[in-house]
Amino acid sequence: MQVTIQGRNLEVDDAMRDYIDRKVDRVGRHISATRSASVHLSHEQTRRTDQRFSAQITVDVNGSIVRSEERARTTKAAVDAAAHAIDRRVKRLKSRLYRSERAKHDPSSIRFEEAEESVPVEEDGKVVRVKRFPIKPMAVEEAIFEMDMLGHSFYLFLDMEDQKHHVLYRRKDGDYGLLIPESL
Repeated sequence: MQVTIQGRNLEVDDAMRDYIDRKVDRVGRHISATRSASVHLSHEQTRRTDQRFSAQITVDVNGSIVRSEERARTTKAAVDAAAHAIDRRVKRLKSRLYRSERAKHDPSSIRFEEAEESVPVEEDGKVVRVKRFPIKPMAVEEAIFEMDMLGHSFYLFLDMEDQKHHVLYRRKDGDYGLLIPESL
């Protein structure tokens, strides 16, 4: 598996690279089709010292993107927490793939890829990042699963029944909401 490691506001030495490689390689023990992983480490001056280091791990598992971001007091603690979260999510993905009859016939049935464009920052309140991604029709249950695998609080998807774009979001009470746009 190819692991890409980037650091922002901190230097990533060889010892840390080896540590991250060992942690991320453990994901491959669940699903051998793990293609690549990227790890983004950052250091920010925050009021809370226990959240100054951030580790974001994104893993491509046979076309499915699994993502985790955790904050901690040290870089190693942030990497440990993010790797543990990725490990749990990959286990869930594996169990879903084995349970799903559709996935038995087409292992790439669950797919979300994103390409990122950079937009120059001019002032506050402006668009600073644009993401483009292929979208396929899916059921609400599959969208919930994809959103959980990405660790996001909302998810845009194309509904397979009406072929319209819907937004799924996580409510504060733990349930989900669905935004369905209608023409005026």
